[in-house]
Amino acid sequence: MSAHRLFQVLALEFRFNVRRPLFWIALLLLLFFAWQLTSGGMTISSGEAGAGGQRAWNTSEFAVAQELSVILGLFYVFFL
Repeated sequence: MSAHRLFQVLALEFRFNVRRPLFWIALLLLLFFAWQLTSGGMTISSGEAGAGGQRAWNTSEFAVAQELSVILGLFYVFFL
């Protein structure tokens, strides 16, 4: 596959998705969740905090990348 053909397909897909309102809603939700995850305003619970167990830090860049990949996968299926 040539690079020119790949660019044409990507441009066609971009033009198609830009006109869809659900694309913009999904993008805004993803950006909002990314902002909340990196600022610490939103966490996905892990670990046992109620019985004196150790909690994992969820604001590290690796944890945020993992959580965003799961959230993006869930949103992509919902907005497909």
